[in-house]
Amino acid sequence: MPELDVTADNDAEIFIMDQTLSRVARAVGSFRGELEPGLYKIRVSRAGTYKDQVIELGGKAEGFNMSIAEFSAIAPIESNLPDMNPVERLAGAALRDRPNASILVLAHGSHESVDQQRPFGGASIFPWSDSEQEVSLDEGQRSAQAGGQLWSAIAIRANPVDGPFVLELRNGSWVSRQAVLLIKGWQTRIFLRARNQTMSDQGSERGEPDAAPFDISIQMAKLTAPVVYRKDEATIEVARSALERGRAIFNGETLIDELLDQKYENPVAGLTGLHLLLDAKARSDDGDAAYDVAHFRGGAQEIVDMVLVNLTRLLQPDRVAAAEAQASPGDDLDRILLHSDKDWPEPADLTALRLRAGRGHGQVLVRSPPMLRVSWDVLKKNASRDGLTWIGRELWNAMGAAGAAGPYLAWSPGPHSLERTLQRIVKQSGPFSVLTAPVPGSLWKEAATSSEPEAGGLASIIDGTAGAEVQLKLSANFGIPLSVFQDTPESPQPREGGRDHTTSEVGSEYQPYTVMPAKKEAALAHVEDEIEAEATPGDYSDRVGYRADFLGSNQLEIPLPRIIGDVANILFFSWNGQWGSELRYEHFSIVMNKSRRMCFFSAANIDGALAKMTGRANWRWDPRIPRDKQIMNECYGDSPRFNRGQMTRRVDPAWGNYEEAERGNEDSMHVTNAAPQTHSFDASIWSALEDYLLDKARADMKRISIFTGPYFEADDPVMFGIGIPRRFWKVITFIPERTGKLSAVGFETGQVIEGDQQDGLEFGSSRSSNPTGTFQVPIEMIGLASGIDFGHLSNLDPLSEETGGTDSGHISDLSRIQFVG
Repeated sequence: MPELDVTADNDAEIFIMDQTLSRVARAVGSFRGELEPGLYKIRVSRAGTYKDQVIELGGKAEGFNMSIAEFSAIAPIESNLPDMNPVERLAGAALRDRPNASILVLAHGSHESVDQQRPFGGASIFPWSDSEQEVSLDEGQRSAQAGGQLWSAIAIRANPVDGPFVLELRNGSWVSRQAVLLIKGWQTRIFLRARNQTMSDQGSERGEPDAAPFDISIQMAKLTAPVVYRKDEATIEVARSALERGRAIFNGETLIDELLDQKYENPVAGLTGLHLLLDAKARSDDGDAAYDVAHFRGGAQEIVDMVLVNLTRLLQPDRVAAAEAQASPGDDLDRILLHSDKDWPEPADLTALRLRAGRGHGQVLVRSPPMLRVSWDVLKKNASRDGLTWIGRELWNAMGAAGAAGPYLAWSPGPHSLERTLQRIVKQSGPFSVLTAPVPGSLWKEAATSSEPEAGGLASIIDGTAGAEVQLKLSANFGIPLSVFQDTPESPQPREGGRDHTTSEVGSEYQPYTVMPAKKEAALAHVEDEIEAEATPGDYSDRVGYRADFLGSNQLEIPLPRIIGDVANILFFSWNGQWGSELRYEHFSIVMNKSRRMCFFSAANIDGALAKMTGRANWRWDPRIPRDKQIMNECYGDSPRFNRGQMTRRVDPAWGNYEEAERGNEDSMHVTNAAPQTHSFDASIWSALEDYLLDKARADMKRISIFTGPYFEADDPVMFGIGIPRRFWKVITFIPERTGKLSAVGFETGQVIEGDQQDGLEFGSSRSSNPTGTFQVPIEMIGLASGIDFGHLSNLDPLSEETGGTDSGHISDLSRIQFVG
């Protein structure tokens, strides 16, 4: 077979696809391998900038150099600037205004996107602990032209002891904040790139993501270091982009030199690079051959430990000096620095890395936010489950509704109290939804109906009088740290010179979670066990599943859809002496795809007149089919992993008498009914479709039948060893009140997957990018795209040619839905 040799930048991803656009290889930096002769597409991706080449391999070896010198960067990179001197002179002038400044901010953008009077758009910066010391970036700034853009700079003197600092960005009424790390002896550099669109105040008030006026990159440097990065330093921007998009680019040892070793010139490179290495290590440990880091010299864990120690030396110089002064001959100083020290508070990002690397040591009090979003996810996870971090109520009240701005943690100012968090959960999820053990309904009713966040029912949860089990379930199901139900413990007093950062280890004399039962560990273990609870095959003997005659007999019968596309991947199994593919549950059925380990579709009958309120159950296996044809944990978890998105909603089969409703509720929590959906998946309209059409159904028969599933496409991105669907479809059948005749409508929605390489993969004609939001689409088109036959339902579709309907397109409001009549 001929050999293909592709060379790219050391931090660039290389994808090799065959003529069906199925990925046959992935590498970072370079690829060399033997392939069958034929047509291939090579794609090289560097920080979201692509270079493609279509080739035909014959009988001889082929080699290609596909480096990308210029890419989308926020920080100034030498290769992106025709002349870097104006930027250096501008930064130098700003630093001369304020010598030894610990913060340097540079903004740039086209003349159309920048307000020359306010180039920073009203942005400001202030200490986390004291917003009264706010400094406006538009006051005292300097500006200059460089590379066809307007650049502005301002230097700020700030004491790292007061850190972290908060960068506040504004666009009309839209306001966003994020943490900025300051370290003694280093200069923090904030780069802002103006976006090329403007937002109205109305759009800003809706909190739309595009309201952000700038893209952001935060780096560090020595005080005298140049501002413009050399070509060989550009990996810092590639790493920032990779962390933002969930790309584990760290599967080549060259990046140890290009990224991790850069921490000596830029500690943020070490923080970012170690997160990327730990991500690659986790994928490698899960068996993903594309991220094999076991071959790294000395072993991946040894490299991780070495980086942690060196980051400690860079970020905690006073602690290191004290440790060296107190060390006795024979002391292993590196082993000491590998773990946190309760006497020396440290940056929250460093704490998160220790925990992620398995180097946590004692419970750590987190007093202020980290800079990186992934760090916050780690800290929350360890607070809610294992108690390795203590996130106090004051911090949670400020950060409970935090999101992301690129790879950074971002939040909006305002009331995010624990009371409001609980009230939002009740309103969105319904009574009892967070519990497996019932809680008095009056408690939730009072919380959900009260206009005041300090509802009495919520107070009984917060102070523990409603029972510690309630707090455990809130923590297990919604990630609320158990510590926020407590008063924050007193912070230990650090040694002189060490009070410059954001976390401290809680002393051993402090007993955490005092309202929890004495057997807290057993209770938490019980919660963990419930997540993987499993029934026995005999428990399903009374399940009828989906009923074709649910809406009526004869012409109203709606049989299960038929798989006519990927027939080879239908999962058949033996059940009660019969061979079949339909997994029957209470009020719904599922047909599984054995290679994707998800359902082709879930088909449910819903009776709104008999709906019951039930408590949330826990995820479980289905014992009737092999576990290796189901997905329990691989791709699910905190970002960048995914949520378990239910195809049949938990509330849909929860109807009938109370026993039937509870069975339907519990059955919906089988992993066979889940598909990976991003944490930002917009289900506001998608999840409301059933309720809206139930309301439109005949008053004497509030029933609908619904089919839901993912589109399985050959180029779906593979993450954590699982192909992640980009799009989902839904077909709903019901009898409208105003016509009394059977109607059917189809919908689809999409999700944006970070790091997805979809756009432009086609040979020849292009395909539109993946849409988000909810769209009404012809059922016939759903069938063609999914390989599923819906029988006569397409004839009942208002968008079909037979009914003469027109495409209603995007459903921004439920009233836009068309149905026959």
